[in-house]
Amino acid sequence: MTAVHWLLKRITAFGDKTAVISETRRHSYRESSDLVFSWDKKFAKAGINAGAVTAVCGDYSADTIAALIALLGWRTIVVPITQMPIAEMEKRFKIASCDFVVTPKRDDICVFTKSSKDPLTQSLIKAGKAGLILFSSGTTGEPKGMVRDLNLMVESYKNKKATDTVLLMFLLFDHIGGIDTFFGALARGNRLVICKPRDAVTVAALIEKHGINVFSTSATFLALMSIADVFDKFNLGCLRRIAYGTEPMPQHLLYKLRKNFRGRGLFKLSAPVKPEFSNHESLIR
Repeated sequence: MTAVHWLLKRITAFGDKTAVISETRRHSYRESSDLVFSWDKKFAKAGINAGAVTAVCGDYSADTIAALIALLGWRTIVVPITQMPIAEMEKRFKIASCDFVVTPKRDDICVFTKSSKDPLTQSLIKAGKAGLILFSSGTTGEPKGMVRDLNLMVESYKNKKATDTVLLMFLLFDHIGGIDTFFGALARGNRLVICKPRDAVTVAALIEKHGINVFSTSATFLALMSIADVFDKFNLGCLRRIAYGTEPMPQHLLYKLRKNFRGRGLFKLSAPVKPEFSNHESLIR
């Protein structure tokens, strides 16, 4: 059984359990599975096939998540692109040598002119594997693409037990931590809460309203939450873990957070573990 078939079987098995909560509605795992098959049909009609480098533009939603899973099934090379100026998006399309651009919010699939692929991307295509290209600005400020084996990511969740954890999707759509979070959460039957907009008060309100257990963010944003005094204004006692990334955590902020969450034995403050699959990555030069 392939990684995507395992994931789809797993998602379907969770049935009417809530999978994704957005601003307007809740989607069950059954509905999420139906969305994956819906996008699968759209991709077949558009001519997307194995090895196609396909950008998915937007932010987290039930549709973008379903589109990404469907593309995994087609064994494409997926390029998540968050909201940014068109000129910056086009840079990324060019570097990744995109064949298709999908915008789930508009239900749009755009076909690009076929172009030669980087050798690293070609190696995944020849091996019949799904891939992931994510961008970083690097030291020059120009976007640099990192190629990863997407199958390895899904394979890493196969031995994980199902849980009832509730996670906040705060990290950006093109962030490796965010991709890891949503794939891992769906494989475990967790509940994902979409965060829009990403400001301190909205985040705190969502944590309180939905009983968020796990919150992945940055030390900088935690500082903004502290400045906004949300730790005192909202009941955030549901949090079990805050993952703040690799940014240094100022001691005064660390002290305040530990003080606010003292006595809650399930609470952990930590940097996230580097995803197991991220060691299998290469730079597009």
